[in-house]
Amino acid sequence: MDDIAAATAAAKPLSERSLLQALLRLYAGGDSIHINYYGPPATIPTLSYDDILAADESGLAGLRERIGGRAVFIGAARTTWSGQKDGFYTVFSQPDGLDLSGVEIAATVYGNLIDNTAVRRLSPLSCTLLLTAAGIAAALICTLCPPVISGGILLLLSACAVAAAGFTFDRHCLWPPLVIPLSLQLPLAFVVATIHHSVRASRERGNIRRALELYLPGSAVDELTRDLSFIRNGDRMVYGACLLTDAQRYTTLSESVTPEELSRVMKEYYQHLFQPVTDWGGQVCNIIGDSMLAIWPSAGQEVQPREKACHAALQLLTAIDRFNRLNPENALPTRIGLHYGYLLMGNIGAGSHFEYAPIGDIVNTASRIEGLNKLLGTRALASEAAIASVHGVASRLLGRFLFAGKTQPITIYQLLTTKELAASERHVLDELFEKALTEFRSQRWEEAATGFERCLTLQDEDGPSRYYHQLCRSYRDQPLSADWDGVIAVGK
Repeated sequence: MDDIAAATAAAKPLSERSLLQALLRLYAGGDSIHINYYGPPATIPTLSYDDILAADESGLAGLRERIGGRAVFIGAARTTWSGQKDGFYTVFSQPDGLDLSGVEIAATVYGNLIDNTAVRRLSPLSCTLLLTAAGIAAALICTLCPPVISGGILLLLSACAVAAAGFTFDRHCLWPPLVIPLSLQLPLAFVVATIHHSVRASRERGNIRRALELYLPGSAVDELTRDLSFIRNGDRMVYGACLLTDAQRYTTLSESVTPEELSRVMKEYYQHLFQPVTDWGGQVCNIIGDSMLAIWPSAGQEVQPREKACHAALQLLTAIDRFNRLNPENALPTRIGLHYGYLLMGNIGAGSHFEYAPIGDIVNTASRIEGLNKLLGTRALASEAAIASVHGVASRLLGRFLFAGKTQPITIYQLLTTKELAASERHVLDELFEKALTEFRSQRWEEAATGFERCLTLQDEDGPSRYYHQLCRSYRDQPLSADWDGVIAVGK
């Protein structure tokens, strides 16, 4: 090796130096080389042996000029498949079966050595660095960009990589790695990133849906996820039972505790309130301070939504009692009003702010019924429309009332809890109250007052009896017209 290197340095003619350099590269290189083929069969100049033998003096002179100073390989080279003696399949093999002959391949190898144009692969370190860079770039692109954009970028980068590889192969005989980046790294990065984006998007949609369901009914969330026009065009008319609650000591509580403590108490309070509504298939539509609005919608006038609402109201009373026992210092006695009718479920608002809520007289009437509890000393009142045909719910008729601003009176019932029904005097109390109420409607004030006094004797805390007893005294002192139909005007 040292002798060849010394001879190469001392060689004067360029051809001599090229041969010695080729010989040096051959010995210093690996056990094999990657052949850089020049083209299909007959690309390397080929002379027929017959033509050389038959050449005259002038022809021989031309041959000397043509092949002088060049290496000549002698062997069998044919231009047709049928006459081929030996052939080797290469990238330039012809469709008709013609392959490169052995002598052409030998000449190609010799030319590669002389011109130093053999195909050279990148070093293992260079390949590792290139593949690592390609993998990192693909991962970053696919992670940071949406699948559509990242797919386009990867296709563009693939085209650029192929063009760059072709250029380096053509100009510098370098063979950069393409199979692993193009067939493995980029597709794998795209697929993994697409799955990642899909899973993350699905998780985000799930989180958004769960968050929306804390503020909106599930049906409204379904409509919104399908089409945002539901915000402006999603109003629908339904029948429904409307339940409204109001905490009595909320104002006092808010003045006596810090906002943080008030928030904690109200969260626990509403946790007790929401559970019965959810258990009985209701939808919490709105919360304003200490008030909760829940509905049980239905396509038509059905008994089931009313039954569920009535049972939920009674279970709410039990839940409120449990909350007050657990929080004696922050107790919140709560009143409930229940009504049933036709309403519109839709989005209230304009511009950039909307709220999904029930709209209609039913909501206002439920609020009036809830407020009547304070006057009658009761906890849960329902209209006749809300309790009609409902089974399994105990109630007591309290009379007909006309609320301020209303033109039609409403028959009101008191919903009775299991605890109230368990009282030993309950049956007698209800019978006495019913008789006294009949006397009241007949304008027999003394008899009615006596009946309500007997009710108070049995149960001193019976609010409706106390209310009617006071009303009898008032009407006795200020008699009503003879055609009075038993309707009591309230709030005027």
